[in-house]
Amino acid sequence: MINYDCDLMNQGRIEIGERTLIGPHCQLTTIYHPLHAGSRSLGKVKTRPIKIGADCWIGAGVTIMGGVELGNKTIVGAGAVVTKSFPDGSVIIGGNPAQYIRNTDDQHSDIPEDAFKASEIRYDVKQRLNVGERVQVAAMTLPPNTRGGHWGFQGTNDAVISVSRDGSVTATGVGTAQVRLTFVQPNFRTA
Repeated sequence: MINYDCDLMNQGRIEIGERTLIGPHCQLTTIYHPLHAGSRSLGKVKTRPIKIGADCWIGAGVTIMGGVELGNKTIVGAGAVVTKSFPDGSVIIGGNPAQYIRNTDDQHSDIPEDAFKASEIRYDVKQRLNVGERVQVAAMTLPPNTRGGHWGFQGTNDAVISVSRDGSVTATGVGTAQVRLTFVQPNFRTA
């Protein structure tokens, strides 16, 4: 799931594993500008890939810089700025710059089984966007009470996808982007 107002600048390649959750207002940027002012004024940039493993949870407002690799089951606290890799995974990190807090606990849930009863109704959308095109995905496909979605992204050249609060997806940069979205509508049941 990638929530609203997230910016993914994938010029250096971004990989996101299965079942990973990304909160609102997150930025994943693969662009690095040089420290030398003269080089910046010439427009020189370097790109570094970002790789996020499966079953991760990236909290709201997180910034992940190019060159970072997060292993499976990594949890990143809200507002963190991730500048270095945690490739082994199964850890909780947070802060600015992000640091190790503790290991995750896969043995015990913090939500008791009888406290969370939900099933899912899924809606699938496939859309190809050329640069400069925008599609209002939410208005076209989402019924009331829909929460978030899981989606995949594949771009050509230097395509960038931006997902906004109003449910629209915009392609920027150069090239085309293939976006696959699966929106989830929880169907909560009372005990």
